[in-house]
Amino acid sequence: MQSKAVFAVAFLLMGILTFSSVKGENNPPADVRLVDSIVIRAPYVTLGEIASIETEDNVLKKRLINLVVGEAPRVKASKIISSYKIKGVLNREGLRGVDVHGIQSTVITETRFMEKDELRKIIKEWVIAKAGKEKEVEIEFLRLPRRWEVPESKEIEFVVHSSRTSYAGGKLSLTIRAVVGDYTMSSAHVRIDVLHYSNVPVLIRPLKRGGKLLKDYVEVRRSEVTSADAMLVASAEDVFGMIAKKDLPLGKMLSIKDFERPVLIERGSFNRLL
Repeated sequence: MQSKAVFAVAFLLMGILTFSSVKGENNPPADVRLVDSIVIRAPYVTLGEIASIETEDNVLKKRLINLVVGEAPRVKASKIISSYKIKGVLNREGLRGVDVHGIQSTVITETRFMEKDELRKIIKEWVIAKAGKEKEVEIEFLRLPRRWEVPESKEIEFVVHSSRTSYAGGKLSLTIRAVVGDYTMSSAHVRIDVLHYSNVPVLIRPLKRGGKLLKDYVEVRRSEVTSADAMLVASAEDVFGMIAKKDLPLGKMLSIKDFERPVLIERGSFNRLL
């Protein structure tokens, strides 16, 4: 009788140990508890931003904290990250058995309002790059957004796009996009008027048609060249001694199309004067 009692106790202890072992094996390696809503930084939403993570495995915890579960929403928008989506990401990453608590988490991108001086600087840098270093630029800002909201992110990049296919100065309509990663988070529309200035040779006295251009007719001056033709003379040395095709007024910027080389006529040859 005593032996049967001992056997029963031993059997009961074995069952308890076996149950404990099985229960331990079924325990999830980590518990993820979603927050209802939170503000995050672009460009991505990580699990550590939208949930508290409980696990004794520090390596696993770090991996879960940095796990990307979606892209950040655009400025002034929100995005729902569901537990279903999170479980799908965990499965793709081979992190099975992680227990996700909660239905969903709503995320909003952290933003700031851009100062107008910062926006002017971005536009000026774009204009200078387009105009070239040999030209000075003056920009009149005809229209700027009052309060442009952009993502608060170290990875943000501002991309400027012109409505014109080619850049030539003058009045321009621009779209500035706030880009983080591969995503446009917000945009603003700007209108500017750009004037180009450059040091070019100009006439300091009128030159009649058929007159020869001499050195004392020319002086290099800072002039507006925004709408000037593309054939402006870079150096007056290139046209000294040439003949004017038409009357050229005082202050005229020298253009190669306004001059021609003198024709040499041999003595005794027949020439028709037009």
